[in-house]
Amino acid sequence: MRKAFIFIIILVFFFYPLVGFAESSTWAVTNDKVGLNVHWALGGFGKDSQYSYRLTQSRTKWVREHFYTEVFMVENPNAWFERYDYVLNEYHRKGIKVLGMLAYGPEHGDFQQPNLELWEDYVRTIVYRYKNRVAAWEIWNEPDSPSYLNPNNPETFGPILETAYRTIKNIDPGALVLNGGLVWPNFYFAEQLFQNYNQYFDRLAVHAYYCREGNNQLLTDLNSLQAVVNKYRPGEKIWITELGCSSFDESFQESYLAGTAQAVLEAGFVEKIFLYNIRNRETGNAYEDHFGLLTLDLRPRLSWNWYRKLPRGPYDQPRISVELEQKHAQELRAVLENYFGLGKIPVSAENWSKLVNAYIYGGYPVIAIVQSLRFGGKTVHPTIHYDYWQESIDYQNYINKDLINGRFVYSYGKARLPIDQEQQKALELKQKLQDQFGLEHLRINDTNWVKLLNAYAYGGYPVEAIARAVIYGGKTVHLEIPWKTWQESADYQEFISKPIPTS
Repeated sequence: MRKAFIFIIILVFFFYPLVGFAESSTWAVTNDKVGLNVHWALGGFGKDSQYSYRLTQSRTKWVREHFYTEVFMVENPNAWFERYDYVLNEYHRKGIKVLGMLAYGPEHGDFQQPNLELWEDYVRTIVYRYKNRVAAWEIWNEPDSPSYLNPNNPETFGPILETAYRTIKNIDPGALVLNGGLVWPNFYFAEQLFQNYNQYFDRLAVHAYYCREGNNQLLTDLNSLQAVVNKYRPGEKIWITELGCSSFDESFQESYLAGTAQAVLEAGFVEKIFLYNIRNRETGNAYEDHFGLLTLDLRPRLSWNWYRKLPRGPYDQPRISVELEQKHAQELRAVLENYFGLGKIPVSAENWSKLVNAYIYGGYPVIAIVQSLRFGGKTVHPTIHYDYWQESIDYQNYINKDLINGRFVYSYGKARLPIDQEQQKALELKQKLQDQFGLEHLRINDTNWVKLLNAYAYGGYPVEAIARAVIYGGKTVHLEIPWKTWQESADYQEFISKPIPTS
């Protein structure tokens, strides 16, 4: 019995479980995770002011921009450099990060593997010029499709990727490098990339066009791809650099994009999505021309109204770094454990992330979070900022409920002690029971220890009453009435002097 009791003391007071921090599904879809295929430099001629307005209106944070090889590999590319300079400077001025796609051969319709020396020169020229304007580079486009690479196999694509990666990292080591987005979550092609070119891309990129097949098939394919990624880079997330739905039915397109973004980001395997496309096109192909979130002349479709209202982050606040989030989560955990005990915060992993968001982004004070854990979330709203929720009836009714000097009523009508003081009381009680009576004789276990500690620390019960409590069926300790009153009871008077067995 003594051995078991010592274990319980350690468990209750010294065990520090790791409280994980996972993204709440409430804030899975935010505009720092959902970017936009814009291709402003190539597609925005005569519409620069409209592009600028729509990007500002939508608070876009990430865009994908095509650096089209053939327009730079000409005798006098200065006009195109000026065009890209203007667009990239506009992105920079708006605080928009750019994923730059480097793709194709020097001639129109050239989808062969380029001359690698010329390819290296091209990549070096573009990356050096725009290294302070582009955060990530995507090498080629859909290399597993015969429409964009011939032959469309890893053996052809690998040298293109390797050459670009080495060149980019020599110029801008901090830039992310992605493979050209695969035409679907092509786990066969991806496996060969990981096997043979693993060191030449920082994130795996894929495309996702499942408007007809539906999300079940998309998630199935992503699960298969995740198994491959985890085999080579456990836990790493991928980027979907094109995700879209061609539709004349605006309601269907909006519903599909919103539902797919939610499902994909909630699943936890995808880091970023780039919606395709900012606006409709005019190619004469009905399918290709109706992916836009805007019409051809940049008027909003229903999907644009959904996209532009995406929150910036939890509680519509810009996200801080993951490292800072984790630091603040640890701070919150430490403070809450002062109220509830080490490792005893009454919260699930899912709800923990919601509380962390409320603390970091929602402006909620610690006491509001404490009271929300005690009273079913009344003092913390998962989507409404503290500035507004503090005026609600629920908040007003519960924020000070059962508190004494800012600490909640815990036992015997008293506020809980700071955890270090409670821990000291536990050690003190254990030592006194051992010295005076021998713990092995007292029938104390994990079921009754916390109750006895509360009686000692909060109820004022002396050690001799604690020692006899279990042996005599609780006659010397009442779980709600403090010792000062209970000592006058007939039960207490009868049993407080009874002997304690020694064997």
